[in-house]
Amino acid sequence: QLFLVGFLTSGLAGAYVGLFVDRYGRQKGAILYVLFYVFSCLMKHFPNFKILMVGRLFGGLATSLLFSTFEAYYISEHNKMGLPEKLINHVFSTYGTCSS
Repeated sequence: QLFLVGFLTSGLAGAYVGLFVDRYGRQKGAILYVLFYVFSCLMKHFPNFKILMVGRLFGGLATSLLFSTFEAYYISEHNKMGLPEKLINHVFSTYGTCSS
């Protein structure tokens, strides 16, 4: 059940996280990711099922933020700096290769 809560939360929140980040800013989304993930990790140290469930819920929210905020944040900053667009593909392909 705990494992499933994280996946379901991430899937359901994914549709709304993008709207949140667009409305309130990518930097706030990145900060919120860190806070949610830290909170999720802290909850894993308690031997109480309800607390563990809340931790997984925040972990799912953090995962949604992770996979929607940082790429948009990078592209936005890349464009602000006036760097060539072809570098974006190179950065993401390198990132994908190194994180595999």
